[in-house]
Amino acid sequence: MPLSPDVPETRNPAPGVDLLCIPTRRFKRPGIWVHFDHEGGEGNAARTLVAKVLQQGTSALPSRRHLAAELESLWGGGFRLGGRRVGDLHRTTLGLRWTAPSLLPPDAGDLTGPSMDLGRAVLDDPRRGQGGEFFPGDVVEREKGELLREIEVLPEDRSAWADEIFLARMCKGEPCATPPWGSEEDVQGLGAEALEEARQGFLASAKITVIAVGPVDFSALETLLASWLGDRDGGVDLAAPTVPPAPGSLREIRQDADVDQARFRMGFRAPGGLAGGPREAQALASAILGGGSQGRLFRIIREERSLAYGIYASLQPYKGLLVVEAGIDGSSYEEVRDEVLRQVENLASSGPNEEELTRARTRILQRWEGLEDTAPGLGAYWGGERLLGTMSSTAERAETLNSVEADAVAEAATTWLPDLAFILGPEEGK
Repeated sequence: MPLSPDVPETRNPAPGVDLLCIPTRRFKRPGIWVHFDHEGGEGNAARTLVAKVLQQGTSALPSRRHLAAELESLWGGGFRLGGRRVGDLHRTTLGLRWTAPSLLPPDAGDLTGPSMDLGRAVLDDPRRGQGGEFFPGDVVEREKGELLREIEVLPEDRSAWADEIFLARMCKGEPCATPPWGSEEDVQGLGAEALEEARQGFLASAKITVIAVGPVDFSALETLLASWLGDRDGGVDLAAPTVPPAPGSLREIRQDADVDQARFRMGFRAPGGLAGGPREAQALASAILGGGSQGRLFRIIREERSLAYGIYASLQPYKGLLVVEAGIDGSSYEEVRDEVLRQVENLASSGPNEEELTRARTRILQRWEGLEDTAPGLGAYWGGERLLGTMSSTAERAETLNSVEADAVAEAATTWLPDLAFILGPEEGK
């Protein structure tokens, strides 16, 4: 299926609220994703915990059982509320799904409004405590305990643990260094008042982007959003991603851990950013370097030299980072580090060959095609474009991608400046 040239219509139903309308009848389950964006760092823990508490019930539907019954009455509807890190931002997303009208009995009607009403109730009309507390004390303590357990067991997921330590060290002092859930101490100190402040912050001070995909009644949705959020003052202006000075030299950090397989991370900064300018050249350079089994790092470091179990590179355009990640034997750290630096330098000085360029183009185009095959994928694509301020269709980007030559890829690789090499592994000598 050819890539779409369509760009969503953007409406502004309320101050500081953008509505991206993506009409299509391809999907059996339409969706709405409401993104609430704040600068990351202080406040992450409260936003993460209150999202868990809010999903436990509303004033009219005071338990998970009641919420589940309401979703069943919406012909198998679904909702989710949760947060994540997006560069320097903390993004909390309310996701709503329902069944397309064409698959329902004629008297079922369009479920855009009822689904949105449920999402609004979760955020706007939560279940309160019996004594008038902001939230039931037992619910807050239960969800706090669950979040603390998630933090406690994070080291059991070695890859996720390595990611958090790596970002905390590389980006120390920057918002993205703070995990989406804050810290254990942050969570322990939270009370119902802090959670209520976070809840109100979603509605009053966040930058809000609503993405609606599928056979959606966009006019009805716009009216609902205006009624719900029309009185807000527009929210805060989000700061641009923190751009520290270009790294002067490669830093190296090791953290000892009792692991069978060491986790290697290497971060490169692109101080000029990755979102603007020749971003398709950046995407191709990243894919050629570390995009799956065809990438140079995998072919050379894993297959030819047997120094890694797997090794890949990925761009983080919202922050201006290229990150290399690998599972290695701890004793191979220096060889892996040096080979990564060598391959980046080689790509910057000599560029790719034609076969590498063709394979990288094909890989990126296939990823875009896959994104367009589902409502969540299409919504995620346009959410990223809106955040970057680019708003380019996949068809437009494909045209640009196919015009990128080898010298432009080499030039893109020259912008990657090595900042931090990190290993989470057994103590040296063991």
